[in-house]
Amino acid sequence: SSLESYTHNLSNSIIDDGLSGEFDPTDKTKLETTINEAISWLGSSQEAFREEYDEKRKELEDTDCR
Repeated sequence: SSLESYTHNLSNSIIDDGLSGEFDPTDKTKLETTINEAISWLGSSQEAFREEYDEKRKELEDTDCR
């Protein structure tokens, strides 16, 4: 799904040495927490409605403070 792709891309960007410096340490911690919650949610929400996926993606986008 696009949420899954976005989550993994975002996760990779905070790990990547070249991009990780773009994040304030506090924001990075908050973003890591939100990413982990989204990954966990994806694993347990295989039958979620499209709107739920959209809400979860918006949550991630709102936390992405690059």
